[in-house]
Amino acid sequence: MTRKIQFFVSIAKALTPVAVICIVAINGRAWLGKWFGLYISQELYFWIAYLLVATTIWPATRKCVGVIRSELQGNDDGATGRESPKVTYVSNNGEATYRYPLHIVGLVVVVSILMAMAPIIIARPGNSIPLTGYLISFGFSAVLLVYAIYLLRFYVRIDGAILVVGGISRREFILSNIVDINFRQFKGSPQLTIKFSNGDRCVISGLLKNFSELEGKLRTNARDS
Repeated sequence: MTRKIQFFVSIAKALTPVAVICIVAINGRAWLGKWFGLYISQELYFWIAYLLVATTIWPATRKCVGVIRSELQGNDDGATGRESPKVTYVSNNGEATYRYPLHIVGLVVVVSILMAMAPIIIARPGNSIPLTGYLISFGFSAVLLVYAIYLLRFYVRIDGAILVVGGISRREFILSNIVDINFRQFKGSPQLTIKFSNGDRCVISGLLKNFSELEGKLRTNARDS
């Protein structure tokens, strides 16, 4: 129970800046006029507030993803541990299939909804919202929604002697052609870069469930080949 409480507290801490910035965005124009005598047009203030909200949501989302991944891996200190999670996805043919957790997909969908609602959140009652504001907000929201669909469809599977990576398209790699597997931290998230003798290159995100198990299988196959 304590671990669950810590998880929700960490999520709340990551999202607190978003709530604060939304409050500032809603009232900032009035505060500037009241306290500093600085009056900004509605159109200009919309873009300032929108950029402020957007640039706050993105790092908050990354923090939430890190917290979720640590929870899934059973990592108490919140760092990017490399223990194998408890949950395994299994495909119909019995081979383990590695996917992004639904928590992460859901988080991207939530951010997409927030981006779509940003003009409504920022605008004060009685003030019109620029049409371009709607277009850009919905544009960002649509991109994030497509990204969420990609994350939902993405999978990695070791099928015999073949590494299968699927998402928008399906790619197959021969495990015996692996010449190098490099583990590194990229922008706070672990990832594997796999190089093959034929010049192919494959990058696998550490946000996949059972990532450590997948890494171990790849290294074992590379050694045995």
